[in-house]
Amino acid sequence: MGRDAYHAAHLHLIVSAPGFEPVTTHLFVKGDRYIDEDAVFSVKDSLVVPFERHEPGPTPDGRAND
Repeated sequence: MGRDAYHAAHLHLIVSAPGFEPVTTHLFVKGDRYIDEDAVFSVKDSLVVPFERHEPGPTPDGRAND
C-alpha cells in the first residue's frame, strides 16, 4: 500500500463533566512526518493542531513547576 507502519504523533484526551457523558478523542501534531500516511487512518483535518512550546511556569493550582 506504500504506507509507513507508523501512527502520526498525537495526544489522547478524555474530557468529562458532571451530568455529561465522557468524550474520548485525540489531537494530532500539525506538520508530523506521518500525518498524511497514518497507519490507522484516524487523522481528520479537524483534529490536526499546531503544538506550541511554552516555557515552564506555575501549575494550574499555582505550585512551582520544577
